Amino acid sequence: MAVVTMVAMAVGAVPAAAEADWQTVMRDRDGAREVQIDRASILRSDAGTRVAWARLVLGPGEAAAAGYDSVRTLNRYDCSNRSIVTVRRVYLDASHRVLREERVEAGEALGIRRNTVDERLWREVCATGSLDALQRAADRAGRAASQDGRGAQER
Repeated sequence: MAVVTMVAMAVGAVPAAAEADWQTVMRDRDGAREVQIDRASILRSDAGTRVAWARLVLGPGEAAAAGYDSVRTLNRYDCSNRSIVTVRRVYLDASHRVLREERVEAGEALGIRRNTVDERLWREVCATGSLDALQRAADRAGRAASQDGRGAQER
């Protein structure tokens, strides 16, 4: 149930370019294609499962031939079982306008193979240390805000 809820929330909005925190995970040897992940979109779902947006940015020649500049995919990563399921694909032009969206119905979980783009994305999303550190920082900030609020009430 939690997976469905989290995915439904994440599916509702394609991250805007200004809001996203896109970081390059891999580049072609000639630099024409890039695979990126939006670190700001990484959400915990069920135990051991996370969802995140990734995108493939095409080079100019390939983009002209394909009719789109980039493809964003919402993926569900099973961190425990090293698998990935694509939930949604969104095709965008150079101005980041949506050209076409596809919901991937009952996507099949694909095992993560070593030394692939999927493995690099999986590592970025499932790297527990970095996400746990972010969660701890958020918890500390929440506690500090609560304490400040209580101190203000006592004054």
